[in-house]
Amino acid sequence: MTTPYVPLPNAFRQNLRDGKTLIGCWSALTSSIATEIVGYAGFDWLLVDGEHAPNDFQTFISQLMALERTARVRRWCGRSGPSR
Repeated sequence: MTTPYVPLPNAFRQNLRDGKTLIGCWSALTSSIATEIVGYAGFDWLLVDGEHAPNDFQTFISQLMALERTARVRRWCGRSGPSR
């Protein structure tokens, strides 16, 4: 007998479904220190721009590592279109 899958609570998704206004930040920074500060700022969401900002692999990874200390990080790498 297998245990059925039960997803972790997703407050962000629930707030969207409830029609609440969520405030976020589109970050085009290359500094992990500045990104960590933005992570502590209390936004509901944060997008680290890996396409339009002057990021390379090293700066992008260091920003994600800095954000892991500040909040939950959900990575949507290699996808086109919305997550399902």
